[in-house]
Amino acid sequence: QTPGVSFSPSDKIEIAHQLSDIGVHIIEAGFPASSADEYSTVKAIAAENLNSIVCGLARSVKQDVDRCIDAGVDMVHVFIPTSEVQRIHTIRKSHEEVVAITGEIVRYARDHADKVLFSAMDATRTSIPELIEVYTTAVEAGATAINVPDTVGVATPTSMRAMIDALRPKIPVTIDVHCHNDFGMATANTISAVEAGADQVQVTVNGIGERAGNADLACTVMVIESIFGCDTGIQTERLVETSRMISRFSGIMVPPTYPVTGEFAFSHESGIH
Repeated sequence: QTPGVSFSPSDKIEIAHQLSDIGVHIIEAGFPASSADEYSTVKAIAAENLNSIVCGLARSVKQDVDRCIDAGVDMVHVFIPTSEVQRIHTIRKSHEEVVAITGEIVRYARDHADKVLFSAMDATRTSIPELIEVYTTAVEAGATAINVPDTVGVATPTSMRAMIDALRPKIPVTIDVHCHNDFGMATANTISAVEAGADQVQVTVNGIGERAGNADLACTVMVIESIFGCDTGIQTERLVETSRMISRFSGIMVPPTYPVTGEFAFSHESGIH
């Protein structure tokens, strides 16, 4: 969804192999219902026999879920807006209608797939009681993981921690987070969620994504590995190589001062350091 970037099908397959090879656990390969080309690319990636779980994205409509299943993905990721502003202005539904749709679509997806991830779109602008009700409905319907998206990047590390703290005792399945970088806090918010008990994080290589992008793969992995001392399973020595690949395919260069993968990340003029 990065403006001006369109990976070719062959690029996407090569990227999928790279991500799988470095130890990425789940690859969201695309949105099969969005176009015939996207469907065929997701289907091709799902057929590549990767080490990673291949996930397909779907709106909360059965036709989207069907396209994911037909493409052969291992996991279906369904989403629905839950914040008042998104409910009213994008899907024109009440909270009660969203809860009902959530139960129905997750149940349908789980009937056709072993792994179902459910996202409450714009979760960070949704009230905690409403969010818990939606997520609980999803889990009861068979969701194997729930995702907490900071869809417009308005969370802070403090508010993200408070949200995960509130959800963690109520949610018995994997809690995943998806953070946008509109205010430059995507990686910080992601790390804060992990500190609060999130199990899984959604990241992108070089932080690319719509608008200001998403939490960065290399930065997030290295914080968890180097600061927290936890093994992510990612081959950290291949993060720079992966970053360069995405720069080459996307045409978007990493600034030299970018953390971890930037040219200057481990360089400085002689002096205090």
